[in-house]
Amino acid sequence: MRLLILTDVSTWAWQRKAEALAAVLSGDYDITIWPVVELGPPPAGFDLYHTFDFPNVGHLPAGARHVTGITAHVWRTWGEEQVRVWAERAEGVHANSLLLVAEMEALFSGPDAPPIWYVPNGVDEAFFHRTRPRADREHLVVGHVGKPNPRKGAYLLREACARADVEFRPVQRRWNTALSPEEIRDYYQDLHLLAVASDMDGTPNPALEAAACGVAVLSNRIGNMPEFVVDGVNGWLLVDRDIDAYVERLREAAADLDRVEAMGAAARMTIERSWTWRLQAGYYDAMWSSTTGAR
Repeated sequence: MRLLILTDVSTWAWQRKAEALAAVLSGDYDITIWPVVELGPPPAGFDLYHTFDFPNVGHLPAGARHVTGITAHVWRTWGEEQVRVWAERAEGVHANSLLLVAEMEALFSGPDAPPIWYVPNGVDEAFFHRTRPRADREHLVVGHVGKPNPRKGAYLLREACARADVEFRPVQRRWNTALSPEEIRDYYQDLHLLAVASDMDGTPNPALEAAACGVAVLSNRIGNMPEFVVDGVNGWLLVDRDIDAYVERLREAAADLDRVEAMGAAARMTIERSWTWRLQAGYYDAMWSSTTGAR
């Protein structure tokens, strides 16, 4: 089956996801990856088109058979009716977390509802791994990776780290100044905790990458973090996006770095057991093959 995966920019997260899927599933599909921002609308002639987000169906050739979906908790900004318009001709709708799946199932209900597919993200655990010891083993270092968007919550984490008297070492860059994969992997090496405080992400990819490098995760209940974080085992999962809750956990972590180190090792084990692309690609395979009847 000839499959085209529509991405945005060749250096961004969707491109890396598409490349990971192609690496695992290339024996079953003839996959073309198309960064639409750089190359423009894709050509016709493919058996199936995959878009990661609803609005991108506007780039597809007329009548193209496709699946589309959502990767973040931002769909409400488009409005329910617009989302239905984007999805009405799709063969199926996918979401990358159980929270988003539940939202899509509530939106698309009834006998004419499209299939809703759960397609969680993975991580390249062979690339993202511990390459060296942490530079500072005595003082808690907290990281955060995200665009300078208030919805990512860096402002909240900065204040929480200040109140907890721990080092906050964020990476906030735009697409054209983003760190290379090698640079971001090196950045993870010196963290004890990777903190998430977003109210938009379907998958905070840095959390999975950092965990693969042996870094524990501190997060609110967003995206797939409730699926990944086992509270008190491989990190901490907060009930609310509340600054006092972050401060409490940061102080707890700073007081017991040995425990945080053990959590980081557990986070890596969680990745190896359940969150590699070799495992997660099976969800995409099931969706694509069921959609086209290819296998």
